[in-house]
Amino acid sequence: MTDVFIVNAEAVELDNIWDRLSEARAEKIKRLKSDGQKRLSAAAELALAAAVKSRFPGAAAPVNYYYDKNGKPRLAELDAYISISHSGSFAACAVSDAEIGADIQEVKRVDMRLAERFFAPDEYALLKNSENKSRTFFELWVRKEARVKLTGEGIGGGFSRSDISGDGVFEYFSQSIKNGKYMIGICRYGEKNGETGKSKLNRIKIHEIDIDFSAK
Repeated sequence: MTDVFIVNAEAVELDNIWDRLSEARAEKIKRLKSDGQKRLSAAAELALAAAVKSRFPGAAAPVNYYYDKNGKPRLAELDAYISISHSGSFAACAVSDAEIGADIQEVKRVDMRLAERFFAPDEYALLKNSENKSRTFFELWVRKEARVKLTGEGIGGGFSRSDISGDGVFEYFSQSIKNGKYMIGICRYGEKNGETGKSKLNRIKIHEIDIDFSAK
């Protein structure tokens, strides 16, 4: 089972956030220049906290986590996998029972030059023939971002491989949210349920979290 928790950064109250954050996140936020960047970074950790609480209600807060040598977030003491992303006004954290990669992107105008640079030929052809290029572009993009977050390779590590080839190495989920203004992508290593061939990524729930800043 995979759950994705989403937090609206515009709702974050910076004056009331510090006791909810890890020391590392708080120091990172203090180095950011704009309030918008600070809210988005804080929202990422609030999404993480909600994700962890859903699996481990008794877990200590703030969440104890770290980044490994590939830049992937890891829970220090809990048996679950996480992936964090943010874009525009929203942050997201996916939590799963297996290695996971997640990405959220604000849907904007398509840059075909970017697609030509990073998309595989079959993906670029799909985009060119699409009647809704923005949706198609970002549906493909979040798949790619989610995959390189899963593998820890980053954009330089095979970002332009096809993510629609269906070779079974990876499994993907993507969904538009907020009336099509954002796209979420999830990637896991290829894994089937017995002989049915049914992807485990069909069991995904997306939760939008309202943070109560009056609660102590």
